[in-house]
Amino acid sequence: MNRRWLIGVAGFALLVAGVVTWRAWPRDPGPVAPPVTARELRQFDHYQPGSVTLLGGGSRSQAHRLWDYYSHLRPYPDGVKPRLLGISRVRLDGSPEQDGVYWLVFSDRVYTPNLGAEGGGGYGREAVLVPDDGKSLYGGTRTF
Repeated sequence: MNRRWLIGVAGFALLVAGVVTWRAWPRDPGPVAPPVTARELRQFDHYQPGSVTLLGGGSRSQAHRLWDYYSHLRPYPDGVKPRLLGISRVRLDGSPEQDGVYWLVFSDRVYTPNLGAEGGGGYGREAVLVPDDGKSLYGGTRTF
């Protein structure tokens, strides 16, 4: 009986160690979008107060969550679906109330309503600044 108990405890300890090791093992979180190009960054910088600097690194799992959300947006009623062009980490400086590190999510074929007297609207590009906090999927949006 004593020997069985010792083998059972050792087996349980081995099982717990295996589960802890498996959970701690780094995994590839999945696909991410290509980085924002220099041309796209210049377009965004043109419409953004302050200066934008491209950063490297960042959480690959957050980049994957952003890719998953923004690449699977529903099409508009006319069948046009927004297209995710790139995701990159950026630093924003000299912008009122927005200085800091963000994920820049750059898309095109995004519908922008014209709220002026003419009405209507059209498709353009959109840049979303998502805070680099590891939790958010949404942020400040600029359309152009």
